[in-house]
Amino acid sequence: MNLIEFNKRTHFSLFLILLWTPFLFFDSVYFDQQFFDGKTITTIIVLCIAAFLLWTAPLRLKILMFIMIPLSWFGEYLFSDLFDMYDYRDGTIPFYVPFGHAGVYTLGWLLTQKYVTPKNTENVKKIVGWFYIIAFPFVIFILKDTLSLLLGVLFFFALKRKNFLPFYLVMGLLVLYLELIGTYLEVWKWHSDQGIFHTVNPPLGAIFLYVGGDLTLNKLTRFLLKKRRKIAQNYKHKKSFTSVN
Repeated sequence: MNLIEFNKRTHFSLFLILLWTPFLFFDSVYFDQQFFDGKTITTIIVLCIAAFLLWTAPLRLKILMFIMIPLSWFGEYLFSDLFDMYDYRDGTIPFYVPFGHAGVYTLGWLLTQKYVTPKNTENVKKIVGWFYIIAFPFVIFILKDTLSLLLGVLFFFALKRKNFLPFYLVMGLLVLYLELIGTYLEVWKWHSDQGIFHTVNPPLGAIFLYVGGDLTLNKLTRFLLKKRRKIAQNYKHKKSFTSVN
């Protein structure tokens, strides 16, 4: 694939992922009440976009997407089913959700790879960073979102560890965009009471769940790649030893 073709496909990939979030409309309470259960429509669209991304993505991003999908299933089970922090419209986790998570991750990766350059990195850090610095105190002190207080501390701690990399800053904005659309359409709903914490629908601190998931994803990917290289080296050494003998 030459550079021009890659750039065209990347632009088209960005366009597709930005569009898939409005397709949540088919899985909304309104669409279900006025027409029919459109979850199947959303599922088909998201799966088609995920398949296109897997076809066009670089190898490393393909690997990340493949790992992201089952990891997202586990995260959904943990936070939705086990901890009961939020519920989906019909009480079950939609099949398309983990593929959607992989799509959002890919969008964040593509955006930062194409549009965040060494020249504008500091500006991105300042602008998006100040947005979070203003937004978190607002939801904590004005909206009394104590869950976002806890998750916000973890979010900034993770950002500091990663030197406020633009990828994580951009990912946070994308997740917030997705959460606002999904909760507005009532595809899912966060519970206001979270044990000893209180939150709004959606909590700003939800962005940490994605960032934390990405940190887990990167560690898992590095571990698997290291194991793969070790197996390849052992195989090469064994093959070389056999040929000598």
